[in-house]
This record gives sequence, C-alpha cells and structure tokens, in this order.
Amino acid sequence: LSRDVHRRGCENGLQHALLNESEVIWPYIGSGVMSMGNLDIEFFKTLVYNFSINGQITPKSLLATLNDLNAPSEEDTSRDEVPDEQKQQMEKFAKIIFDRMNPEKKEFLTFEDVDKIDIEEWKAFTKIIEPVDVGNTYDFEYSVIDKTLLLPKVKSFVTKSKKMSRQDFVHLYTTYPRGSVYIGNKIFDKLDPTGKGFLTEEEMKNGRFEQLENLFGNLDHFENVDTDDEEAIRTWSHSDDDDDEEEEEEEEE
Repeated sequence: LSRDVHRRGCENGLQHALLNESEVIWPYIGSGVMSMGNLDIEFFKTLVYNFSINGQITPKSLLATLNDLNAPSEEDTSRDEVPDEQKQQMEKFAKIIFDRMNPEKKEFLTFEDVDKIDIEEWKAFTKIIEPVDVGNTYDFEYSVIDKTLLLPKVKSFVTKSKKMSRQDFVHLYTTYPRGSVYIGNKIFDKLDPTGKGFLTEEEMKNGRFEQLENLFGNLDHFENVDTDDEEAIRTWSHSDDDDDEEEEEEEEE
C-alpha cells in the first residue's frame, strides 16, 4: 500500500494508518461463508456511555443499552415492540455483562472504569449479546457448511480407495464445501478417536458415515474451538484445476 496520503480535508489532527498495519477487531479467517459480521465495539461502547445515568454505568443503564440495540428498526414492520421473552433475556445479559465489567463489585462504574476494559472483554460482551451471530469464526463456518457437498464425495472416495486418511478427508473437506483445514481436522478427530490416522471402508459403513452426517449443524460436538489460533488460519492446498480433474474422473466412472 502506498504511504502517499492526501490529507486534504483531514486538518483536524487525525493521523492516517495503512490498513495492513491496523489492528483488526473482528478478523475473517478466510474460509466458509462470511456473515454480516459482529457488533461494532466502538458503537457498543458509545451506547454504554450514552445510556449512563448521571455518568454512572449500572445494570439498569446497561439494560437500556441492550434494549436499544435490540429495538425493532423503523423498517421492521413485523413487530411493534420487543417480546417479553427477549426483555427477560436482555435483563439476564445486562447482569452478566455488568458483573464481568465490575470484578470489584462496585455499586456503579464510571467512564474511567469502562475505558480500562480490555478489547477482548468487549468482544466477549458482544458475543453474549449476539450468541446467534458468530460471523467470521470457525463456529460459523461449521454451522453453515452444507453436508450434501461433502458426504457424497467421502462415500465415493472410500468406496473407491477402501480407506481414507486424515489428509484425504481434510482435502475433501477443504475442496468441496470449501471449509477450513482446522475444522476438517477437528471433524476427523471425532471420526478417529483412537488416532490411528485413517478410516477403513468397513468402519465408515459401520457407523462412521452416520456419525459424520450427525456432526453437521450441532456445535455441541465441538468444544474450545480456538478462533484466534494463527496456526489454524486456512490455507488452500489445491488448485481449481485439480478440482476439475477430480470431477471429470468421477463423471467418467
């Protein structure tokens, strides 16, 4: 990126920064489908300040913040107000977040207290608020991968080769549903609990195919997925030409 920056219109003292030298709060790991993303941390913090009561942040002011975040938009004509169930959920979230913000158990927090909260904590707060929006994480990749893009390929490979190694499975997983190496290995760990490194055709027919199918869409099968593991960042291990050749061979058969 060029360092030649035209500063016209930026006379207010703000400093420019190159994108590749800037901190990214919500990184996209580069695989799977990218959703609308997560809540903007700075926007969330601004709302927390705006809904403070006389400069004091309390569970009540946090609840007002969360209710504002979840209020129906002007374009949303499907509902006029927040449902009671959602109100109760927001009350629970407000208490959880305030307790995490307030390890010293103060009656209220000041702006200064809130300014000291680490960015990783703010990210954790947003995930509490929006547990169904896990965009840009491995959980999101795993929850939206279409199993019909993978299962027929696995069955075809095992029938032809009589066994499937970890490397074979990860290649299929990253090639057809375009998943990540990281989650591909996580899935194979579930299929190969003894760690021998391969699965036979007999094993696949005697329960592994069914186990593989049942894994999809059930995040409870995966624990401690490390979305910040740099070693887990996905890298392509194949080319589009290789994919085309494999598909042509299968069609000929």
